[in-house]
Amino acid sequence: MQITTERARELNSAAYLEQDPITPATVVAGVAVHAYVDPEDGQVVVSVHLDTGDVPDDVVSAEETVPPADHRQRCRRLQRVLTHGLPGARG
Repeated sequence: MQITTERARELNSAAYLEQDPITPATVVAGVAVHAYVDPEDGQVVVSVHLDTGDVPDDVVSAEETVPPADHRQRCRRLQRVLTHGLPGARG
C-alpha cells in the first residue's frame, strides 16, 4: 500500500484534536492517538486506536490493517536529542 504525497498532505491537513477532557486525542486519517495523564496513577498514557470507523480505504492494506511505518531510525534520533540535546542548541 502506497499513497501519493498529495494524498498524504490531504489526510494530514484534515487532522484534528478530539478535545475529550479525560482522554484527548489527535486524529489523523481516522486513526486516533490519545495522549493523557492517567488521573489515578499519574502516568502518561499513549494509545493508538484504529477502530474509529473513519480510516479511509486507501490507508488500509490488503490485509485490512493500517501498517505502521518503521520509525526505529527516528526513535534513535529522538533518543539522542533527549540524551544530548539538539545540535547547536544552548543549554
